[in-house]
Amino acid sequence: YQCTISRVVTVTQPPLMETTTPQDSIRICVSTCAKLEVNSKGGNSPQHNYNWTPSISQLSVANVCPTEKENLFTVYSSDEKGCISNTIILKVDLFDSLKVEVPADTSICDRSFVQLDATATGGDGNGYNFEWTPYFGLNNPRIPNPTAFPDTTSTYTLKVWDNCGSTEIFKDILIEVYPIPQIDFSIDTGAGCEPLNLNLYNNSTQQFDCWI
Repeated sequence: YQCTISRVVTVTQPPLMETTTPQDSIRICVSTCAKLEVNSKGGNSPQHNYNWTPSISQLSVANVCPTEKENLFTVYSSDEKGCISNTIILKVDLFDSLKVEVPADTSICDRSFVQLDATATGGDGNGYNFEWTPYFGLNNPRIPNPTAFPDTTSTYTLKVWDNCGSTEIFKDILIEVYPIPQIDFSIDTGAGCEPLNLNLYNNSTQQFDCWI
């Protein structure tokens, strides 16, 4: 006898798994963090595992705080049956660190003044904050270019930060204040007949470049 039996087996293929991201390139400021987010669909169930390289998370969201100028992260998703999705690359770049230029150390005469002028760069470029200390002898310590009129030799420290979260920076400038010179003149004679001729002698000692 030749007995046979047949059965129809239907093999169902699950939808193709696909991983996407709303933003594959992010730029942040130094010392800050970024949120990387991906979405996955398809496969045998809506529950997926996420495989990041470097291993920064097992979820669809990862928080990263990079220190390098350019940073690449890859991720793909998988389901419980071993199906895997495409691999996507996410890039996180850093803005330049904050920098500030201030004038070189300088000197002024007593009762004189000098304008400080600072120029900041770096960060995301959307505004900088300035604070000069000490406040004494400044017309406005919270602007980049205050007028300084210290009455003694002083070192002013400038702090600069931005609204992006970059690491704040500091810069110093020394202002040396020269004293007012003491004026001293003498004459060879104080009286005489008309017409009187006399000689004036300058006995003042020059003190730096300050004269009145």
